[in-house]
Amino acid sequence: FPLRNALITLQKLGCSIAVDNVGKSVVNTGYILDFSIDYLKLHPGLVRDINIRKTNQMALQSLMASCLNSPTKVIAVGIENNDEWKCLLKLGVFAGQGSLFSTAHPMSI
Repeated sequence: FPLRNALITLQKLGCSIAVDNVGKSVVNTGYILDFSIDYLKLHPGLVRDINIRKTNQMALQSLMASCLNSPTKVIAVGIENNDEWKCLLKLGVFAGQGSLFSTAHPMSI
């Protein structure tokens, strides 16, 4: 269980744990509770046209149900329009990012 120990150590140091690209493929969601995940970032393919893609809505509903008994927050990635955002909010996502809010900008160092 080296991964579990590493995550516990990071959390004790004050780090938040995030999992990226959630929903890219179908996987067991037991890790959400097993590893005390703080954030799940959805894959843009799951988010795209979610307002009209019932299969994606059902997949996200299932994922949200897996998070019910945990502090895990779900972040939608790749939101392109207001209809997607409204649907995602109804499904319970915590936050979102994408071109609806702002285009990507290079980071200045």
